[in-house]
Amino acid sequence: MMRTTLTAMAILAAVPGVAGACVVTEPFSPTNVNQAPVVVVGRISHYAALSNYGRFDIAVDQVLKGAKHVHGASLSVTMARALVGQPWAHAPSGAMLIALQPPFANGYPEPGKLTVLVDGCGGPFVMPAGSDEATQVRRVLKGLPPVAPKLPERAAAAAQPLVFVAAPVFAVRPTWANMHDYYPARAREDEIEGKATIQCAVMDRSGRLVCITLDETPRNYGFGTAAVRMFQDKARVKADIGSIGEIVRVSWKWVLR
Repeated sequence: MMRTTLTAMAILAAVPGVAGACVVTEPFSPTNVNQAPVVVVGRISHYAALSNYGRFDIAVDQVLKGAKHVHGASLSVTMARALVGQPWAHAPSGAMLIALQPPFANGYPEPGKLTVLVDGCGGPFVMPAGSDEATQVRRVLKGLPPVAPKLPERAAAAAQPLVFVAAPVFAVRPTWANMHDYYPARAREDEIEGKATIQCAVMDRSGRLVCITLDETPRNYGFGTAAVRMFQDKARVKADIGSIGEIVRVSWKWVLR
């Protein structure tokens, strides 16, 4: 079949109400697909792992959401390595369900190209089209409630060792006052202290970070989510144009004072 190559701008122009990229910090849920303006089924080719992100083509066989005119087209997209963890050694084969969002506000990974939606634990929103996960996503897209998934959460995908992790050099660090303001409410009420490990990408030359949770102790008190919010809001690293997309990992101990 002859396929037409389409640009992200042409696709986004056909999708009303496209907003900026949204980074999710909760465990994987099929309802996260609602944040993607475009969802397709297709086959991946020409995968390239670049210095701080990946790029590949999708031969689109089916459009599940948005931009119906991409059916039958070859779509070039990116995937943020910093939020995915470790790049693929090889692109997955077979028909894949892929959720896509616009590039981040500063154009990362590539201006004008759609990028793969990141789920709550930092894995790419890419899954075999015939998998249980894909079935759950299709239910959500049809307005049906998801069935409790049988598959384990994909937090392990985010926690895999990275090819490269930089030691952060902070220009601005969160303060004790910040920790007080961001301390999880239930943990404070129960007088629980904890620890969180987060992974972040440098988003621009001002040193802003966008982060996900890798681990938290104890679980279910919100220490990971609180650390993500605090570092995204209050921390800045020393950065220049060459630092954009650089991966950093931070461990933060939550203590009551």
